[in-house]
Amino acid sequence: MVVSFAGAISAQDDSSDGADGTNGGNGGGSADGGDSDDFDFESTDDGLDIEGLGFEINHDGNDVEVENADDDLDYETRDQGDEVDVESRDSEIEQDSDRTEVENDDLDYDRDGDGNLDFESADGPIDLEFDRGDADGDVDIETDSDEIEERGGELEVEGDDLDFENDGDGDVEFDDSDTDVEQDDDRLEVEGDDFDLESDGERADVEQR
Repeated sequence: MVVSFAGAISAQDDSSDGADGTNGGNGGGSADGGDSDDFDFESTDDGLDIEGLGFEINHDGNDVEVENADDDLDYETRDQGDEVDVESRDSEIEQDSDRTEVENDDLDYDRDGDGNLDFESADGPIDLEFDRGDADGDVDIETDSDEIEERGGELEVEGDDLDFENDGDGDVEFDDSDTDVEQDDDRLEVEGDDFDLESDGERADVEQR
């Protein structure tokens, strides 16, 4: 089933409920009334709110929030990826102009705005290269199960159940064993076990499997 929501006409057809596919009907692809069987849509002053299948999603231009308590996912970005705060089942990533922090069961990575690096790992062997004292310098760390790279504002983190990439220009990708999230400027894609969602902050399309 494919459901589409256009925020600009969210007040239209709010009372309709049936075979035309609006407001949760299963006959078509348009959910201009704001709801499907499993998803609720609402256009607000703070962007597009989407709830369903355990997910709470807010998409407001370059600002994105994706939460799923069942999968221990709390994903939040601001200002085209300049600020990132992601917590998943096994990892935590925080990034802003002054600091990058990555933490999981095996490692603790903290790099400040002066380029100083504090790194701890319980998972060797370790291959570490970085430009000390240079906030824009490169960092490349590999352990037995993780890899962290910072290059000119870009961040990549790879682990057993996690792939994360932020290019610093608004493209952010997150992939763990439960959920995929991709941002590209104003475009958002979220993929769960049972659905694919695409949004531009005003219109959303959901395909349920």
